Amino acid sequence: MNNNYFCIMNISNNLLLFQNISSNLELEIGENTFDLFRKKLIEVIDDLLIHNNDKLTWILYRIDVSEKKLKESLEDKYDQKTAEVIADLIIERETQKINKGIVGNTDAWSFDI
Repeated sequence: MNNNYFCIMNISNNLLLFQNISSNLELEIGENTFDLFRKKLIEVIDDLLIHNNDKLTWILYRIDVSEKKLKESLEDKYDQKTAEVIADLIIERETQKINKGIVGNTDAWSFDI
């Protein structure tokens, strides 16, 4: 396989990641650059922390961010803003889903016993 394949797959995965997180948080993203995306995500999370903590909790549950990992990360990264830590955990979790083929793959759901 050549580097173009990996580059295309990387771009594709990033776009899928942005799309999935954006839809979960009802974000509108004009530019698809990671830094702008992360910055916007942090702003939204910061707003949810202040104004709608229940919705943020529901979103974290829906995205499947580990409560234990969240607690540990907040303790370990006490010098970072809470919204930054949460944003990074969301991005990390969604990336894990993409790498495992869970996001965007309807074949991943199987109820066969």
